[in-house]
Amino acid sequence: MHLTHGRDVLIGETAAELADHIVTLLDDDKLWRRMSDDGKAVLDANFGPDVARQVLTGVLD
Repeated sequence: MHLTHGRDVLIGETAAELADHIVTLLDDDKLWRRMSDDGKAVLDANFGPDVARQVLTGVLD
């Protein structure tokens, strides 16, 4: 999905790591908002409506 750990998303290998990341985001509103906004921007840039339109146009041409 083109997301980067620590920039757009927090990735955990174990349930404990995931729980720690959840607690971190619950405790830090600024971090949660930044990662949420950055993650949405990355997903939109790679999979958003404009990208889908370009792909479909290329396939249908």
